[in-house]
Amino acid sequence: MREPRTHPRDTSLADEPGGRGSGVDAALLHTNDMLVRDPTFYQGICSAFPGRFYAMAPSNEALITTDSAAAVEGIRRGITTCGLHAIKFHINTWYNHTDERWDDNDSIRPYWEAATSLGVPVFFTPGHGPIAGQGHG
Repeated sequence: MREPRTHPRDTSLADEPGGRGSGVDAALLHTNDMLVRDPTFYQGICSAFPGRFYAMAPSNEALITTDSAAAVEGIRRGITTCGLHAIKFHINTWYNHTDERWDDNDSIRPYWEAATSLGVPVFFTPGHGPIAGQGHG
């Protein structure tokens, strides 16, 4: 029977068993609507493997136009409480809920002001945008 793989915390991802030496020292964990969106889940991984895994606080794009305060609280919690390293914004998810531009309009401006005040990068997943004549993208 094969021995289970272990991942000692004091080695880099490049030092995986088998000596493949990929040269990868750290990884950024990705989030979207189909993956785990709970910042405490990512906090646990990053805490268990400091310096090896980094994570993004997931945005709740659907809340930005209807409950901006809750959307802002979500990213603040991810960054300040959970210690995550960036903010994830999925453009297609935004357009699933509105035809408004995601980059600058009155309903999203408080969100961007809060996001930039946190001093972390924002990771965008590009998307199609609204589809002409068909309502939400």
